[in-house]
Amino acid sequence: MIYVPILRNISVFALLFSLTASYLFKVIEPVFVLAISLCLMAVSLLIHMFFLNGQLNNVFILYLFHFSLIIALAYAVPSMIICVALQAELKDRGIATSLYTCILFIGASLGSYLPTLINPLILIIALAILLLICSLQLIFNLQLNR
Repeated sequence: MIYVPILRNISVFALLFSLTASYLFKVIEPVFVLAISLCLMAVSLLIHMFFLNGQLNNVFILYLFHFSLIIALAYAVPSMIICVALQAELKDRGIATSLYTCILFIGASLGSYLPTLINPLILIIALAILLLICSLQLIFNLQLNR
């Protein structure tokens, strides 16, 4: 049986890893952290989908990948902000951050409503595919710029 309070406790603990992002950025470039985070989020969402579909029954694996999903999210947000700060022109930084914040709040508002409109399995697969596409595009752009 899945206990939602356990998932929430795992999430709160994993979100604290965002406090270590500045130390991670000294070791790995923020763009690479973002690409790795997006890939890890996509894989974690697919594991969630297998669990929801009944193809995976081990709750420990679900908790482990939920933890990795939230850690990836905790590192993706600061790395995205750092990437905007480093690569955008000065006049575009505020607009990019405002647009990101707007999209974040739209996602938070629609996050609980979309599964009532769209089959949750299809929604998770679509999100995972979009995250993988974004990650591959980011890696491809990194290779072109080097």
